[in-house]
Amino acid sequence: MKKIKYTTLLFLVFMLLIIGCIRKSPDREVDSPVTIDENLMILKEIENLSTRVSYLENRTSILKALVAEQVLILSDEFDKNAQIMLPIYQMDVDTYEIIVQYYVLVQSDILLKEKLEMLATKLSRYSCDSLPIEILRIENVNGNRIAVINLVDKVDVFEAGYRRTWAGNYLQGSTGGSATTAMLVNTFLQKEYTKEWIDGVQFLYNNEVTNNFEHVDGFFGRIYYRKEH
Repeated sequence: MKKIKYTTLLFLVFMLLIIGCIRKSPDREVDSPVTIDENLMILKEIENLSTRVSYLENRTSILKALVAEQVLILSDEFDKNAQIMLPIYQMDVDTYEIIVQYYVLVQSDILLKEKLEMLATKLSRYSCDSLPIEILRIENVNGNRIAVINLVDKVDVFEAGYRRTWAGNYLQGSTGGSATTAMLVNTFLQKEYTKEWIDGVQFLYNNEVTNNFEHVDGFFGRIYYRKEH
């Protein structure tokens, strides 16, 4: 038997939703027509469900790519002369321990800023709902190479229905904010990597230092170093 496609399943859900909405309710006779407001509400719900299905389909595709990369790394078949293996870190929300969540491959024969950009692209795609992470520059601060990294929330995403944002999904809540901070800081510092790397990292939100997020207070604008200062 062929598998039911997402579109077919979604159509059935929509039909059940519509049928359920026009069934008899205590406030209306069976033969009462559906009002314009009710139709609009149904259409809005259909639109939201469609957006969520698209999001899940996209996440499935991304997770398949992540699994494929992990298989390549674990099988030890990648070109070690052309690629380096770097860990993506996460915080265990139960123990607050910093752990390796998975590994990614980055080209070894590119500039340091380009390595950071490649790392940012994979971190964003696999762990941060593809939210933009921009490597703005590497600047010299008292002889230290500091990467300035910008987390971007575009204005239109707040008005686009079921959309993920840094502000709404990664910088809120004490646990969530701590997990995001740990993930970003430890992943970009790569303290265990012994070859050429940055000395520290500084984060901005939409190109600004902000204290609007109480659960990551002091995070934006602060310089985090690989070694104690």
